[in-house]
Amino acid sequence: MTCPEVLKQLEAWGDPKGRAINAKHGAGENQFGVNLAKLRALAKQLKANHPLALELWATGNVDARLLATLLMKPKELSADELDAMMQEVSYFKIADWMITNVVRKTKLAGGMRQRWRDSKKDCVARAGWSLMTDEVVADGSLASATLDTIEKKMKQAPFRTQEAMNYCLVRIGADYPGYRQRAIDIANKLEVLKDYPVPKGCTSPFAPIWIDLLVKGK
Repeated sequence: MTCPEVLKQLEAWGDPKGRAINAKHGAGENQFGVNLAKLRALAKQLKANHPLALELWATGNVDARLLATLLMKPKELSADELDAMMQEVSYFKIADWMITNVVRKTKLAGGMRQRWRDSKKDCVARAGWSLMTDEVVADGSLASATLDTIEKKMKQAPFRTQEAMNYCLVRIGADYPGYRQRAIDIANKLEVLKDYPVPKGCTSPFAPIWIDLLVKGK
């Protein structure tokens, strides 16, 4: 399929309810609201196709960009290319899919973390903190300094960055018993996501609750 053909298919799959939900979470107008399962199924059909992925990304369309992350060949992207792409992202789901489907499959993640973690752009910093979580989970010697940064900056961070910082806090508390109480104390002090509404039966993202759940599940 060509890029125009893919876009035509995505538009045909567009869903007004999906568009409304995406828009509520910051997706903007250039989107169709395609069900994510359909995007994944189409990606399996198309298989890896880096040139097509770059064309889809260039459209700026949310659904096309999500699909593009599934078609890219991560090792063909340079650090500058990854950075240029992420700097354009303003919808958190695209940032998350870029990290999961592309960045983590390269050897550039460490450098991207350094570039992105302190960005003033919400989704870029979110991406940096997602990579920071990977780093601190792999290397416990980073836990103390990371907690210092979270304690200092998480309360003032924009929402999508807060989410990623909070998850980093949770993982430190759950994975490293020696830092667990400190992580809980920081969470109780900052109260980030303490009152976040969650559906019945779902776990609160408030770090002390989430940490306790993860610890009990080990």
